[in-house]
Amino acid sequence: MTELEEALTALERGDETTSIKLLKSMIESNPKHAEAWSFYGIVLLKKNQPEAIEALKKACDIAPLESRWHLHLGRCLNQVKDFAGAKTALQRAAELSHYAPDAALALTKALIQLGELNEALNVIQISAARYDSPQVHHKHAQISAALHDYTTAISAIKTAYRNANMSEADSLLLAKWHIHVKDFTAAQNLVDKVLAIRKNDPKATILAANLASWKGDFDRARNLIKKALISHPKHIDLIVEQLLLSTSTDADTYHFASEIVNQPGTSSDSRIKLLFALAQTADRHGDYELAWDYATTANRLAKNGSTFDINSLYKQLEHALTIYQKSRPLDSSEDVQQIYFLGPPRCGGSLIQTLLAAAPGVASVGERGALLPWLMPMLVGHDGIDVFNKSQHQLQQADIAGLRALAPSASVYVDKTTHNLHLAGLLQRIHPSAKFVHIERNKKDMALSIYMRNFSNTFTYSYEIDDINRYLDFQTYAVKKWQELGLPILTHNHDDFVKAPESHGKALFTDLGLSWNNSYLGVEARSASVETFSSMQVRNEIKPPPQPKWKPYAKYLASI
Repeated sequence: MTELEEALTALERGDETTSIKLLKSMIESNPKHAEAWSFYGIVLLKKNQPEAIEALKKACDIAPLESRWHLHLGRCLNQVKDFAGAKTALQRAAELSHYAPDAALALTKALIQLGELNEALNVIQISAARYDSPQVHHKHAQISAALHDYTTAISAIKTAYRNANMSEADSLLLAKWHIHVKDFTAAQNLVDKVLAIRKNDPKATILAANLASWKGDFDRARNLIKKALISHPKHIDLIVEQLLLSTSTDADTYHFASEIVNQPGTSSDSRIKLLFALAQTADRHGDYELAWDYATTANRLAKNGSTFDINSLYKQLEHALTIYQKSRPLDSSEDVQQIYFLGPPRCGGSLIQTLLAAAPGVASVGERGALLPWLMPMLVGHDGIDVFNKSQHQLQQADIAGLRALAPSASVYVDKTTHNLHLAGLLQRIHPSAKFVHIERNKKDMALSIYMRNFSNTFTYSYEIDDINRYLDFQTYAVKKWQELGLPILTHNHDDFVKAPESHGKALFTDLGLSWNNSYLGVEARSASVETFSSMQVRNEIKPPPQPKWKPYAKYLASI
């Protein structure tokens, strides 16, 4: 056994002291021994980080064309969270190894940590094309999903498990991706398989209940949660779902939730979920002050020192307006029609989306927003116009292909992604035939509804009423700026619609060039799945509430 083999054997059995001693002896007798330097750095990393990194760099200097030493350096830099340094080292390792899986995977880790998702995707695509590695295909799926390309994510994860049984965790992940592409049957089959193996599993049960809720089968959703709670009576997420699905006073669950929300062992994340669920439950019971207190506590806990930068939104809009003015719509004709809703969360878009989807040939794609991950980076810096002009046609073709994959028989697709408004003009440049609908609703109702729901992982303006107010003002401003540049935007008022749904529904359909039928207003006709907080509301008869939702909270909304 060579001295190097002895050192590595000692390392394998956990004897780092002997390994370091042997490697140091090798380096002293042969200062140009790159392999010894590299493994010396790896072993030394926990004991002396600066010296370890220098040893790893020394190996790269001695043998700059050996990919392994750059890989070792990059992995160790990843461990110490020097992701910029890791990126440089691992890019070299990837190039020298022709994007071998170990180098590609390590490089994507650094790129993801740096927020460079598109670059990470490019690296993993090169590796996936050259090597049939399950780990690479799995990472390809994860990155694609992070970029909202769920069709590719589904294909990649299936390839990763082509010769193996899919884990239960990944089965549920794949189910969620199928939901994003509206393949609810595939999602249901995956969830059912997990539940067949692990009866009443909380995660699988909640996903199954969500699928039932989104389709309007709330009785099934409640029964699923109820049965799972028997097996897992203290599971926080199940309790939250029970509260949110409740239509009457569930005194036992409500009392238990109100007790555990303040217990020392309850995590911050669990407390936030419980507080928002308790707020909505108290609101349904007419206990408005308690509801407000629960929501306020939840938002303060969720905020956790974060701030809302309204100026960044105005800057993004300014860049989008500039690109719009310096670009032109594509000449190519489209055989599909996009309808984009422009409006904040809780404006009533989900209801109108299901109404439109009741018409023949119209498909609801929810909050798809597939173009946003590609367009948003163009709103930063000065090269956005050039990048947009170069990618415009490719984005159009990819988006149309994605829409057809979602609903092959449809010719009209309705997208209600909140950020549509931020770059509406760019969407029109890509899809010249697109139509835009600005959905208006009472400002206080929208602000209250946002404040009472758990948007904490999505929108940093949702924690404070004043920030919500500023964001809603930005929405109004953005609509005006796009209209000033000539972008045709229709207006639909939600409050007027619920008072007279037949006349306002027909008017909207006429403006969009669609044929109207009064039967679309029926609950049965509006069967499109709704994957938002609005899933329960849109399944009810369309009628105005006895009083505006904000009225009982008037004293808290005085600034709006």
